[in-house]
Amino acid sequence: MNRRTIIILSCVVYVAAMTSMFHFVEKYIEYKNNKLYQEITDFFYEVFEGEEYGGTYIDIIYTNKNIDYKKVDIPSKMPSIIHNGQVCNIDGSEEWDEKYGDIIKLYSLDIDQEYTKSNEGWRLAQIRFNPENKSEIILTELCPYAIGYTRNWDVPNINTITSDVLESMTTGSQKGIWGTLKQEYLTTIISKIKSYKNKYYYIGIEQSSFVKSQQLFNSGGGYYFGNEHYFREGGWLSGNGWRCYFAQTQPYIISIREKDGDPMHRNKISLQIVYSILITILFLLSIIPLWLKERQFQKISNENLYEVLCRVCHPSRFAFTKNYNKDKVDLANDIFKRIQNISPDNLELLRIIEVEAKEKLGIKIIDNELLDVLKKKVNPKQFVHPYNPEKLELANDLYNRLLKDDLTYSEYIDIRKKANILSNKTKENETNIEYATEDESV
Repeated sequence: MNRRTIIILSCVVYVAAMTSMFHFVEKYIEYKNNKLYQEITDFFYEVFEGEEYGGTYIDIIYTNKNIDYKKVDIPSKMPSIIHNGQVCNIDGSEEWDEKYGDIIKLYSLDIDQEYTKSNEGWRLAQIRFNPENKSEIILTELCPYAIGYTRNWDVPNINTITSDVLESMTTGSQKGIWGTLKQEYLTTIISKIKSYKNKYYYIGIEQSSFVKSQQLFNSGGGYYFGNEHYFREGGWLSGNGWRCYFAQTQPYIISIREKDGDPMHRNKISLQIVYSILITILFLLSIIPLWLKERQFQKISNENLYEVLCRVCHPSRFAFTKNYNKDKVDLANDIFKRIQNISPDNLELLRIIEVEAKEKLGIKIIDNELLDVLKKKVNPKQFVHPYNPEKLELANDLYNRLLKDDLTYSEYIDIRKKANILSNKTKENETNIEYATEDESV
């Protein structure tokens, strides 16, 4: 296989390799994405291991005995209206009866969105799977925001009420109604989530706004309490002479999310760039030496006798060798100077110098690769099957002449020209540069 064929095949392989690489990177990124998503999904369920779908769990975020509170007006009951001859309550009036109907005095507690600054007594975290999407966890916070009294005698103070309510919800009579208690559960979850590393995904916590906000004190008098964009009504719990009202935060959604900046696309592009550079470097490392050799081969194949002698007799070929020989350097220098003073068309003197250079410098005038290519072209075996007597006779003669030890460059040129007959080439189709006119008898 000649160099030109190898170069062409190398280019085809390069294009195929680049195409395959892009396909491979696409598949690899797809595989990696599925793998990383599966890993974070497994981690997600591992963090919430033991949780039953649809179940609710509670954790005490903090308790605080220093409760700040103040007495507030009981919200006014919304008025009734006449509709089609009947007395009807407008929206909220029925709830008011249940919520405030028997309350004689009301105290609001100091709650705030930033619970580290709050003094409402305690705060619970409620954690459960989203019933509409099992890959999401819903986190809400629950805290007391008001205490109401239904009588003035034999009632506990506000601190006692809030403590009793917390105990009842977590370990007492209300145990399991608000959720199953798991101590330090929220802290453990947050710690695990923050420590988890994944190239494409993360477990994010984001406050949802799909639940409509409510005013904690929905009175006609216009008294608003708390951040209505954060808190909503969470229910109440009644005791002997009192009622504790709960505020609930807007839900936080804990879910698997893709990192910002399209990490999959960026990873794919970076891999494609790296592999493209590597494949291109390998291609160039393999193709450049072949291209340089082919270029050199084409150059020397188009040389005439003058150019060949200038190349093979140049003193640098003998002065910069491991086996330095002063006499050969002097001879080469003398012969090269004489060649410089001869016209490229003076074939008679050039042939004399050719013989002298071969004898004194021990050099080969005809390049081995050029000779091998021509031998392959005129080999008689090509014309035995199928049989061609005329071409076989010519090839046999030309091949025999090429085997001569004292083959001159002029003879080589003559054989090469006649070899075109064997490949049905005409002089007009010959790709080599025109050589200096030589006597055909040589």
